[in-house]
Amino acid sequence: MFKIGPAGGNTYDGKNWDEKGRNGIAQIFISHGERIHSLQFQFVDNGTLVLSKQHGGNLHCASKFSAVKLNYPSEFITGINGYSGKRNYGQCVTSIIFTTNIATYGPFGRPAGDDIAFDYQIGGHNKFCGFYGSASGYLDSIGVYMEPMTTLSNVNSSRHSVHIPEQTKELVKSLKLDVDKIKQQSEKSSIQLQKELIDLISKVIKAIIGD
Repeated sequence: MFKIGPAGGNTYDGKNWDEKGRNGIAQIFISHGERIHSLQFQFVDNGTLVLSKQHGGNLHCASKFSAVKLNYPSEFITGINGYSGKRNYGQCVTSIIFTTNIATYGPFGRPAGDDIAFDYQIGGHNKFCGFYGSASGYLDSIGVYMEPMTTLSNVNSSRHSVHIPEQTKELVKSLKLDVDKIKQQSEKSSIQLQKELIDLISKVIKAIIGD
């Protein structure tokens, strides 16, 4: 397991926070306005919902509050991106977007023209292992824990995995039925069999080129 980031910086009264190993996220709570005031997470721990500490300032100081609900366990974090910049009290996270294997949530916050962009994407193989960062009256910084692939089979499976649409699956089934039908009708003339084979080949070509 290793760290990615963090994006942002530290203020004079900022304190580090760490959610290492807590990858089962059910909800994310974001208080925001012109920057990210605070983040809070609801984790799934041994089948129980557990609320993390609030990382950042008072919820009442922010002009907006958003709650993101993930469809745990089938939905999981695959990355974050956003902006960090200097404000009155130092560096902080000014905008953030959460990405999952299913959807994108955000942006939350409001970056300024000279803010610095960050983009931490860890892929769609559920290798997310938690967040960490620092906070004071605002969310000063944020980073991601990631677990690398541990076996070669993971590499091979990700390289060769292909998504087959349901429409294509149904077409393959129908083509197989057509072949079986032709085999069963062996009493037909060779000319008729050739015609039906040509029609079958035409279907295959159309399926390949998507016509």
